Amino acid sequence: MELELIITGLAFLALACVSAAIATFAGEGKESLNKLSSFTGICGSLLTASGSLLAFAGDREIILGTYPLAPGLDLYFGIDRLSGIFLLLLAIVSCAVSLYILGDLKEGENKNLQKRISTRNALMYGFIISMALVLISRDIVGFIISWELMAISSFLLVMFEYEDEKTQRAGMYYFAMTQLSTVFIISGFLALVSESGSYTFSGIAPVSGEPASLIFCLLLVGFSIKAGVIPLHKWLPYAHPAAPSAISALMSGVMLNIAVYGLLRVLLDITEIEIWWGGAIIVLGLLSAVLGVMYAMKESDIKALLAYSSIENIGIIFLGIGLFVLFTASSYEFLGMLALAGSLFHAFSHGIVKSLLFMTAGSVVHSVHTRDIDEMGGLIKRMPNTGFIFFVGAIAISAIPPLCCFAGELMIFESLIYSFQEVGAYMRLLILVILSLFALTSAMSAACFVKAFGISFLGLPRSKCAEEAEEVHSGAVIGPAILAGVCILTGVFSGMIMDFAGYPGFLPDMLSVSLLLLLVVLLVYASLKTIRHPSDRISVTWDCGIRRPASRIEYTSEGFSQPLVTIFSSMFRTKQCLEKEYYDSEGCIFKSGTGGIRLIRFFEEYIYIPAGHAVERFAELVSRHQNGSLDTYLLYLFITVVSVIIYLGLMQ
Repeated sequence: MELELIITGLAFLALACVSAAIATFAGEGKESLNKLSSFTGICGSLLTASGSLLAFAGDREIILGTYPLAPGLDLYFGIDRLSGIFLLLLAIVSCAVSLYILGDLKEGENKNLQKRISTRNALMYGFIISMALVLISRDIVGFIISWELMAISSFLLVMFEYEDEKTQRAGMYYFAMTQLSTVFIISGFLALVSESGSYTFSGIAPVSGEPASLIFCLLLVGFSIKAGVIPLHKWLPYAHPAAPSAISALMSGVMLNIAVYGLLRVLLDITEIEIWWGGAIIVLGLLSAVLGVMYAMKESDIKALLAYSSIENIGIIFLGIGLFVLFTASSYEFLGMLALAGSLFHAFSHGIVKSLLFMTAGSVVHSVHTRDIDEMGGLIKRMPNTGFIFFVGAIAISAIPPLCCFAGELMIFESLIYSFQEVGAYMRLLILVILSLFALTSAMSAACFVKAFGISFLGLPRSKCAEEAEEVHSGAVIGPAILAGVCILTGVFSGMIMDFAGYPGFLPDMLSVSLLLLLVVLLVYASLKTIRHPSDRISVTWDCGIRRPASRIEYTSEGFSQPLVTIFSSMFRTKQCLEKEYYDSEGCIFKSGTGGIRLIRFFEEYIYIPAGHAVERFAELVSRHQNGSLDTYLLYLFITVVSVIIYLGLMQ
């Protein structure tokens, strides 16, 4: 049953991709083909979700098929519980995104816009299929081919609005980093095949010792780049805001988690883990979580804020994985499984919630025509449906019970707290530091989304565009609303979900907690409505003599975050920027100038840009030897061949 559902679902997704591709080149009927593409995409997503859920419930590996690629080289496809979780996430988000883009067809009345919509849809469904292929690949060759298809299709989608110079920069940044990720992953898998002698995941014998450490380091760097882990994250705050909002939802909600899946696949099936690996993953996770939420707190671009929040949540997921490795290698299997369960639950929850937030943010940007939250305000009255859904996502991503992100973070917290009873004094000190930083991250995340929701949706409109904003089409509301429903249900029934997964007792009965919270809220509301002191009277709030409050007296994004920025001023280095203009070319007669203070992008300005300049200088050095002489090139070739022969002789 699972086999038929998944294969049929993927076939429908392929049909959606083909329909959109045909619409790109069709003379007439583009809108009909685009609608067919979206509806078949919805059907394919629902079928794939059903098959993935059954595969997860079955707790066994299902072989989907074997396909010959070359003589002696076959591609194996299958699904197990681990890949089933992420395939279910992909299917749910894909269904919501397919609904979300339906309204674009009504707005694309001219042929040129319809063609662009068709191109985007074709690339989007190709991107979805490539991610699904990564998850069901059961051999290294198929995994790498699917991974590269995912990288190329996502790059084309990031570059979709290529007319914008910022988009071009973001696309090039992303392409360079994603190809660097592929280099490390291929290198790690080649080393793995060399050690084990097999290229299928099921046939690879676990590797140990120094070769395993080398393989781990290569694959950790490769998957960390794709996941956007600090300090390998710089592509993410550029690429996610530059992409169309539906694509941002897929990239942040699903693609980042596929990198997490790749790392878990290696750790669980391929190598024998060591203690220091857990320490390395924990450091990367904490660095990403703490710095990610701090940078998000400073942002006023709503999509960049969500991108940095993704870095923070990937950091939390990496923290859980690192604790799993650390505890398991130290023979604390229960603590390790608790941390791993929390990490997987949070990966799924973050994928749902962040997709919801990116889609609702896209609706806001579409209506207000700006990504700057300081130009928004008062949108809850003009876009009530979008505002409520964003509010649900903001509560969930802040890990407020009983919504979904709370459950995953709670299990990671539990693994840390329970470990105090098992570990020694030095380890307790380390656990205390991790707990403190984790708690700080959770608190700052809540503050960050209070800012994001409050400044964007509450108060008075801060611009004319915000005053004229209107609610978006029904598809752009229904898609995120489905994810909001999944978010609520996953959180409320999280205890039952863990019991169903075979891990009873990992979470309390959140359904009872949810009903209790609902009862308390209703009682408080009823008491406020019914119990009123006789002397109470309604009057105008004291406004310091201001006759008509204006948006100028409201908190700005920077003003809201200033107290936290001041506390962590050592993390937010600033730089004075002066631009001077002179009447003469010698710079003697001053005309005018501007000054300002900007935030120093530490990793970009002190790591990436210097590294890029070093590569550029090396390329210039090499180019000096490209003199166009065939004799010189033959000499280079001869020297290389002789050097290789001498090296191989010495090795023997």
